[in-house]
Amino acid sequence: MKLIRTPSLKKSFSASTTGSLKRQLKRTVNPYYGKKGMGYITNPKRAIKNKIYHATTIDARDLLKTPARKTAAHPHRTVTPQSQPKSQPRPKSAGDGLCLAICFGFLGAYRFYIGQPFYGFLYLFTGGFLGVGWIYDIIVASIALYNEKKRYEK
Repeated sequence: MKLIRTPSLKKSFSASTTGSLKRQLKRTVNPYYGKKGMGYITNPKRAIKNKIYHATTIDARDLLKTPARKTAAHPHRTVTPQSQPKSQPRPKSAGDGLCLAICFGFLGAYRFYIGQPFYGFLYLFTGGFLGVGWIYDIIVASIALYNEKKRYEK
């Protein structure tokens, strides 16, 4: 009988907030950092203990996941929600971008909309570069709208 593992919120938070720069730095020092099987080399006793622990217990979060289902076409193959094809994202409209740039450009809404969150936060905290970025975004969005209309006229 397998016991249920209680998730450690502290470790989960630590793992999700450890930055990629820190991992990259460790990888430059040790090229094998993060590779599968390195635990056996660095600390074999702990690696064996963890392997037994993971084999004899169930993660509590796994109980919440939807079970894999068999397909009618391939009964031997299971389909998990991760392996199902993802829907295509809705194409971004230049008209929507222009409205966002005009109304909320000083908050960086246009940059968030076009998929540039770094610049969006930069605009948010600096007030759209004190108005200069806001005007620039309105011009860029207007040109994008003009090009979109021109493309559809052909």
